[in-house]
Amino acid sequence: MEKRFKLKDTLNSSATYTEIHPMVDATSIKNFKFQNNTTIVNITRMSGITVIVDGENVILPDYYKVEGRINERTGIGSDGPTEYYIGFELCLPNEWNERFYFEGGGGSDGIIPPKIGIRKVGKIPALSRGFATVATDGGHQGNTDCKFGYDQQARIDYGYNAINQVTITAKSIIKNYYAKPPKYSYFMGASNGGRQALAMAQRFPGYFDGIVSGAPALNLTNASIAEMWANQIFAKISKKDENGRPLIHTAFSEADMKLVANTILKQFDGDDGLKDGIILDMNAARKFDPSTLPRKTKNLPGLTDEQINALKLLFDGPKDSKGNVLYCNWPWDPGILDPEWRSWTLGTEECPPRNVSLGVESMARVFTTPIPEKYDSSKALEWSLDYDFDTDPSNLVLSASFINNVSTYLEPFRNLGGKLILYHGMADPVFSAYDTINYYDKLIDTNGGLKETQKFARLFLIPGMNHVEGGPATDQFDALTAIQEWVEKDKAPTMIVAHGSKDKPFEDISRPLFPYPMQAVYNGRGDVKSAYSFVAKEPIK
Repeated sequence: MEKRFKLKDTLNSSATYTEIHPMVDATSIKNFKFQNNTTIVNITRMSGITVIVDGENVILPDYYKVEGRINERTGIGSDGPTEYYIGFELCLPNEWNERFYFEGGGGSDGIIPPKIGIRKVGKIPALSRGFATVATDGGHQGNTDCKFGYDQQARIDYGYNAINQVTITAKSIIKNYYAKPPKYSYFMGASNGGRQALAMAQRFPGYFDGIVSGAPALNLTNASIAEMWANQIFAKISKKDENGRPLIHTAFSEADMKLVANTILKQFDGDDGLKDGIILDMNAARKFDPSTLPRKTKNLPGLTDEQINALKLLFDGPKDSKGNVLYCNWPWDPGILDPEWRSWTLGTEECPPRNVSLGVESMARVFTTPIPEKYDSSKALEWSLDYDFDTDPSNLVLSASFINNVSTYLEPFRNLGGKLILYHGMADPVFSAYDTINYYDKLIDTNGGLKETQKFARLFLIPGMNHVEGGPATDQFDALTAIQEWVEKDKAPTMIVAHGSKDKPFEDISRPLFPYPMQAVYNGRGDVKSAYSFVAKEPIK
């Protein structure tokens, strides 16, 4: 049964879909035949479910939730034999729009993320738009530690295979349930999910028509080196507890970081034509000189020389003793004053930085080969402080081969008509926006220049935004509609309107996101709160 309906999207345009109803009873899914050792564990009818999207309640349409496992097996764990499987949850709406949406994971995976499609979709989740949606746990269960790293197959599943297998299974279920395959398929993810998104474009170019990769952990193993670098830098200037253990959070107070952010704002906030607390001039992030930061004196607040030197080392990025670059540098963006930036790099008195709690665990147990025999997660900080930047990075080579996704060979994806949107926050403390910019610049070199590259791949940078979202920024936007318009109507995104998050500093304003290398400049006369009062301008390098 089919009928036509229109769904109003968040960009004030309308999309017309064909509505497809199931052709079989949902309970019959357990009897479907699969090519990759899939077991359906549970099928649940969901009705009247309410979720919060961008601070507002959204009632989801009626759907069936299908829970499954792929390749159940006994593998290796830190404490002996361990059970593994690739877990997934698939949402099948009663009224389907012939589209498939894969929600990427995050962190070290181990849990199934929200599978209704809420990542950078504006106020309307993908499931509410009629998409069949799916998500996976990445091939292992539990996200409090990284013990799955002892099993090589679990590492590979985390690297790319879980996404591969779940895509195969989900499309098979959809085809049999609705009696037709998806007309269009989309993958959207951020952070580790952004890395997974690039894995799809690079390894499986025919799976998805449109891919959105946010704050991608594309160079994940090397980014973990930067976390060890930060831990060592901050430990040297922090206070110590009674046992001589560094208290990382004491390296910089909140007032210290506010001073740094305000100094950057004071120097560059007006360069985009408007002093509003957001620096749209991307060159400012490169031009800032930390030696201009106020020095602490007897009568005036400021930073010590060792604090300024620590920041310089941090933002320059990790290097070995010969000066070889091990990751990349970081933008000087005022978004570093946000609590999210601090939670990753410095932590608080109550919580250690996630560079320690998550970063070290991933580095030691998932990225390093072989796993250090004497690694103890309760001594994660101490392990990172002993990290040798001359010798230890070589232990990442094996994992990098199937975890990192830095290939710029996207010709198969491009030739199949695939479209790719990348986005990254300039104040991201986990994965440097410069790493994504460097990747895109290499894409330009590989694909015949900017004009040719922008025919299938575009990058959008968000000033002030921290990791994936947050920060003093307009961090909410509808990338799903943008990628749909590009794939289905050949309307490449020339501007994406971004809004501030609810109950955040810029809640009531909007700003334009222009494709890199263009940046927004105030036109000098329009409403300062409106994105439409800005024009695109190429930065002077």
